[in-house]
Amino acid sequence: MGRQVLHIHDVPTRRRRRQPTRTGLAADTLKRAVVDNLAYLQVRYPDIATAYDWYMALAHSVRDRMLARWVSTVQTCAAHDVKVACYLSAEFLNGPQLGNNLVNLGIEASARAAMRALGQDLDALLALEEEPGLGNGGLGRLAACYLDSLATLEVPAIGLDVRRRQGRELCLLTLDPPPALGTALLELRFRGCGFLAKPL
Repeated sequence: MGRQVLHIHDVPTRRRRRQPTRTGLAADTLKRAVVDNLAYLQVRYPDIATAYDWYMALAHSVRDRMLARWVSTVQTCAAHDVKVACYLSAEFLNGPQLGNNLVNLGIEASARAAMRALGQDLDALLALEEEPGLGNGGLGRLAACYLDSLATLEVPAIGLDVRRRQGRELCLLTLDPPPALGTALLELRFRGCGFLAKPL
């Protein structure tokens, strides 16, 4: 009888489980997500990607993580018949969101490490984000502050804004749409911030 040969892939190993690429919070998972989004959403590979391509890939990766939490929150609210406060404003002036979302998700350090591993500077990418300009000042800033306060207090709330497109069509912009708005949500590609909208 001959000796049995073992291949490296036949030897059982204890490996930690990989986090899902779309929702994981670790630096290596975020790095995979950014590279995936760079290829599949920006249609670029690292050697030819511009700083803006990297910014958009990171923004989409962060949005995936935000949406995973949003889905979980909506499911929880629906399962427990939770009342949701609705704040209707003519405008919202939220300011740049990518850095804020990294902090709120608790992944700023992971994002910094992931982008460094990809040869990118997180601060330089954050500087590329333009002011969303969803209003012209006072009222819009106040509305955004109210929503931020409600989120900090963990009060279920949404922000609603009636917007006109091309002077005719109305669109209901929601920063956190409830299940009552239906499932046919359309994405407004707005500087990578991930707003969701449903036409009226």
